[in-house]
Amino acid sequence: MRQGHGQLEYKSGSIYEGNFQKGYKEGHGIMTYLSGNRYDGNWKHNKKDGFGTMFWTVNTNEKYYGIWKDNKQNGFGVHIWIEDRGENKYFRNRYEGYWLNGERHGLGVFYYANGAKYEG
Repeated sequence: MRQGHGQLEYKSGSIYEGNFQKGYKEGHGIMTYLSGNRYDGNWKHNKKDGFGTMFWTVNTNEKYYGIWKDNKQNGFGVHIWIEDRGENKYFRNRYEGYWLNGERHGLGVFYYANGAKYEG
């Protein structure tokens, strides 16, 4: 069984570097996917669990940082979408609020790139 700090390379090309306990990804670790997407945060029994940050770089430029449970956003977190409009102009939509099973759920604030804001 894997125990302590180490690196695991998957056949898919993904790489996990972090802590293991009794063979499971457990504690802090970084998973870099073949796509270039990356998760940096806490793990429990091979699943994203606790505080962590996910960067999506393929097709979108998104970032989520907050609480995870069973590989899904759960609890309070912030999701940011960044769009490059050229000439050093970036537009950003941002949601700050609560999540349940990977979906926005409960109280939150959505900030739109045009300056509009929705609370509810």
